[in-house]
Amino acid sequence: MQPEDRPVDPEEIRTDPDDGNRYTFEQVRARYEKQYEPWQIKAYWATEMKCTYRFEQKDRVLCCVGDRWLPGSVLSTDVEDTEEPDGERLPYVVKTDGLPGFEGRTISAPCDEDGTICRERCWHEETEQELAMWSAPVVPPRLRKPLRFALGDAVAIRIWDHDDGREQWALGLITAVWHPLPGPHDAEGFLASGEAVPYRVQVEGEGSYLCIRDEHTLIRKPENVPRTLGFGISKRFEKRKLPDGTVEKFDHLTLRGRKVQDDGMDELL
Repeated sequence: MQPEDRPVDPEEIRTDPDDGNRYTFEQVRARYEKQYEPWQIKAYWATEMKCTYRFEQKDRVLCCVGDRWLPGSVLSTDVEDTEEPDGERLPYVVKTDGLPGFEGRTISAPCDEDGTICRERCWHEETEQELAMWSAPVVPPRLRKPLRFALGDAVAIRIWDHDDGREQWALGLITAVWHPLPGPHDAEGFLASGEAVPYRVQVEGEGSYLCIRDEHTLIRKPENVPRTLGFGISKRFEKRKLPDGTVEKFDHLTLRGRKVQDDGMDELL
């Protein structure tokens, strides 16, 4: 069977080399149907468009490992399965975070589905509270660092991705700091879980979200929502145009910017 003769998964997303964006087959068909025959479009999908994984190297993810979910970072994608060299490739290899009494380790994700691996983000309190419990760092109250935001502050938080895989941010107000998570919290090692999250954020019309870490990749001032939405972990540095027409390279960690040349290079003026 030729690649273009194989059935198409309607939910699969691939990257079009023409523009670098991600599409389902139906979106590709609608995009090219005025230019090409159906068989040509299917052949292009099968042979030219690249299989797209939802996460990239260094992305923060949460992996289902039986009795719990483990947070970690993607080490690599599209990896050969050494146990089945002639079989399908593994979508991800992940380095998990360490827990008190349980060291981090390297694991693989056998499929690219939310039931196996999902993006680390701010979790919806009503529907994703368990994921917040497993992904929140296990840190004793005495070791908690000072927070950047306070009760009542307006913020932007990263929630689930858009349908095309790009990051999505929602605006809300902080309604609690060091919001407690449901227990019990007496387990140690592999089953240890977080006791509290830095912020509980109310988003109008959507309910509350739990922000598990006070980091720029998850929570920012509203004016610092990325101007160009990306696919992977939210970037620390971003070029953005100022009202006077000049361009600055803005650091979302230090909240400082410096003027740069608008030529695709990061050289100072």
